[in-house]
Amino acid sequence: MLFQRCTVVVGGVVSLQWSYSKSICKRPTATGTTMTLRSEDPEAPRGDDQEDQRIPFDSAYGEALRSHIIDLEQQLADLKAIGDYFAPFFTHSLALLCVVNTEGVFKHLNPRWQDTLGYPLDAIRAMSLADLLHPDDLAPAMAGFQQLLEGELPQVQLVNRCRCANGSYKMLRWHASFDPAVQAIYANAEDITVQHLAEEATQRHASLLQLILDSMSDAAVVADDEGHILLINPAAAAMFGDQGGLFVARTSEDAGLLLPDGLTPCPPDAMPLARAIRGEPTDNVELILRNQLAPQGRWLAMSGRPLLEKGVPRGGVVLCRDVTQRKLAEDAAQIYEQTVSNMLVAMLVCQLDEPASPASLRLIAANAAARMYTGVDAPARLGERIADMFPALATPSLLATYADIAINGGMCDLGDVPYGASFFSLRVFALAGQRVCISFEDITERKYAEEALRQATVQEEIIRAQAAALAELSTPLIPLSEHVVVMPLIGTVDSKRAQQVMDTLLHGISETRARTAILDITGVSVVDTQVANVFISAAQAVKLLGAQVLLTGIRPEVAQTLIGLGVNLGGIVTHSSLQSGIAMALGRGGLR
Repeated sequence: MLFQRCTVVVGGVVSLQWSYSKSICKRPTATGTTMTLRSEDPEAPRGDDQEDQRIPFDSAYGEALRSHIIDLEQQLADLKAIGDYFAPFFTHSLALLCVVNTEGVFKHLNPRWQDTLGYPLDAIRAMSLADLLHPDDLAPAMAGFQQLLEGELPQVQLVNRCRCANGSYKMLRWHASFDPAVQAIYANAEDITVQHLAEEATQRHASLLQLILDSMSDAAVVADDEGHILLINPAAAAMFGDQGGLFVARTSEDAGLLLPDGLTPCPPDAMPLARAIRGEPTDNVELILRNQLAPQGRWLAMSGRPLLEKGVPRGGVVLCRDVTQRKLAEDAAQIYEQTVSNMLVAMLVCQLDEPASPASLRLIAANAAARMYTGVDAPARLGERIADMFPALATPSLLATYADIAINGGMCDLGDVPYGASFFSLRVFALAGQRVCISFEDITERKYAEEALRQATVQEEIIRAQAAALAELSTPLIPLSEHVVVMPLIGTVDSKRAQQVMDTLLHGISETRARTAILDITGVSVVDTQVANVFISAAQAVKLLGAQVLLTGIRPEVAQTLIGLGVNLGGIVTHSSLQSGIAMALGRGGLR
């Protein structure tokens, strides 16, 4: 309804008033001196005040009134034309258009409201904003509309949830302004539910992506096509410190990235992120990082990918993994492999395929020494069963021992095992995964040396025993009676034999308790000062045991030699022959 009532003023006096709504008023008719006006509003009440009004018509005033009414009719026609023009816009607009009074009640709505919320328009007109808004959004929305009504803001933009007929909610974005002249709020709303859900999903994905990046152990760095760092995760910050832009913007010396030789700085254009920005993907480029956080250096495996937009590089991303421990393990494994390969101890690593079958042990690794000792090209026959390759090292009992150790663990020294004309010292120990390592070394030369040594030892023992027997025979102590013993000496008396004479004589006198010991030197070819001193020492030692020494067999030439040497045999009784000495000893000591 465009107007509710029209008032015509003529000459400053209210002379005519009538109501109408959508229809165009019929021109007033004049008859004589009166003018009849009829209301064309079908909804206007038909009371007395709505009866045709006849007003005295003065020709001058009537002509002015008729002209004015004609102008009004033209304005009404123009307004109707405008309304007819904009009515389809209001009806078919994709936006939700409405007019709300100051009480928050909907006065006018376009059909889009019904399409969006599912309520009939009459049902919505019977509601207020408070009935539609989500409880959590009610207070902010009312505050915004209140600012409009109080003139604090010329217009407001709000986003809130409105309840649908099925109980769900749609997210609406409002634009509203207030017209104080008619005390109404004009608003249009847009259904942004899908957009809002997409934004929420995007935000969730962004949060998830950030969480993934924050949780990654690998360092991640993202840069635009000009090399400006867009993103660096905590692992990258911990790895490179504040040098997030080092990959592109700084020199390789600043970056601390070195080529694998550990000395040459990596050229800036060869860094993985720089290559990714140029559109070149890289995989596992190994570089050494040496900076304040890693003064000893750490190995990095770096992989880069370009960020492509319709095939055009718009930036790059690089992932950096610390592979220091892996490189150290690889170096250690390489050193170990070289050591095992070059050592003189042969090694065979075997896999037990069937725990119940020791014969299922097959060769999975072997070093060069195994080929050298056995004559079998073991490294070239990996995968074969050792029972078929080394029969002497894979007898049933040995295979059973290998299998037991592979299953139960431990180690065992199996001693020396013959292998053809050779001998091997055999040991076995368990490895993980039901595997065993059989180690052996060729001990053939050592075995022969030990046998030679053993034979030499036996021979030496024989010689020693023979020497002892000869010594015993060369210095016999013969008892003649209970108190008389005789020791005949034959041959040469050197220092060793002299000591033996002393030991035998003293030991014999002590055991036999003899009172007289006869030393017969009839068979001694040479008597010099050393031999004479032996006799003197023996006589003195025997005397200490309470016995006496008789020296017999003094030949004339021996007597002359002793006199010539000035040897003093005082205290020692001498006889020229053994017989006279025995006779004297027995005569003195009796035949007891």
